[in-house]
Amino acid sequence: MSTPPRNRKTTMSDVAALAGVSRTLVSFVLSGKPGASDDTRERVLAAARDLDYRPDNAARLLARGRSRTLGVVIDVRQPFQADLVTHIYPVAEAAGYEVLLSASAPGRDETKAIESLLSHRCEGVILLGPSSSPEYVAHLEERAVVVMIGRALPATDFDIVRSADDHGVRQAVDHLVDLGHVDIHHVDGGTDSGATERRNAFRAAMDERGLPAVVWPGAHTEE
Repeated sequence: MSTPPRNRKTTMSDVAALAGVSRTLVSFVLSGKPGASDDTRERVLAAARDLDYRPDNAARLLARGRSRTLGVVIDVRQPFQADLVTHIYPVAEAAGYEVLLSASAPGRDETKAIESLLSHRCEGVILLGPSSSPEYVAHLEERAVVVMIGRALPATDFDIVRSADDHGVRQAVDHLVDLGHVDIHHVDGGTDSGATERRNAFRAAMDERGLPAVVWPGAHTEE
């Protein structure tokens, strides 16, 4: 048998034809199951090597009802989220999962990034600092296992991992006041995750000390 065209991926049927055996027997050999003689096994493995056959692990997992893939939504404008991804990869791989990234960016909103991951049948989705509406996020609970990072949405059933924004801001105000500062300003994060909690905590902490709370509008960007 001639090898398949270069523009077509080699299939198990191609290996079976070259080795002169059934596709089922090829499947047994490549998955390490018994049922083939040593000579037949070597012939199948040689055919797979000659054709540079690569098993489609994704298709095999999906056939079992599993994708073993975790989807991560990342905002390309947030360097901190890139740092989180570098730590997600090794933990996921150690648990036997692949990681699939989908980015939100100018011209590509977060909803499209999330829907792309769901279309690839990710078993779980990690949302890094999501900005989608609470209604949309709540609807995700019916479609996937979701973990949200950096945003508080109390009316949800999935896990949320976030910093204690209000406590952290109060610590910052305490530190500056202890140093003798009274003219303290806060550059807020606009509508981004955690910004409201930090802004409110700053105002409350300054008010408790009888100091004016000056808040400048900002965003989670260097500018």
